[in-house]
Amino acid sequence: MTLPGQSRSANIKDSWKKYLNDNVKSSSVYVTFDNAMKQPKVQGKAMDRWVTCKIGQYLSGVLATQIVELWCCTRRDSEGYKAAQLRDTVYGLLTDSEDVFKRIPLYRSHPTEAWTVIGQMLIKKDWIIDSGESEGDDNSKIRKLTIKTRFASGF
Repeated sequence: MTLPGQSRSANIKDSWKKYLNDNVKSSSVYVTFDNAMKQPKVQGKAMDRWVTCKIGQYLSGVLATQIVELWCCTRRDSEGYKAAQLRDTVYGLLTDSEDVFKRIPLYRSHPTEAWTVIGQMLIKKDWIIDSGESEGDDNSKIRKLTIKTRFASGF
């Protein structure tokens, strides 16, 4: 038996990649899915702001749960102001002021064919935990957001 599309880890990760690249990535903010927390370089230039996405624990069920960590990181940020701004931008993308739930499209991804929406990942404000500011070994400022998402899994 093959997994339903909503339960496929590749679809979940690709959906987060698309959402973050479409909404966060810019000329001044980089998005990475590398588990190393090192400062990324783009065309040889070190980025001062970046978001690292780590896909965490998955709990199956009719209504599945996926834990996602978004690490908002900055360099050359002595007072952590850029880290606070980046956190606010990312947090705003995870909440909806007009609804209890933020809905992020869940896609069936494919390397050569068009992606299709197969569901939605739901996020509620009280499902987001903000770690507060910490400092990395390389003097990076870090704000980790741990997010619980829920979605119909097809099981």
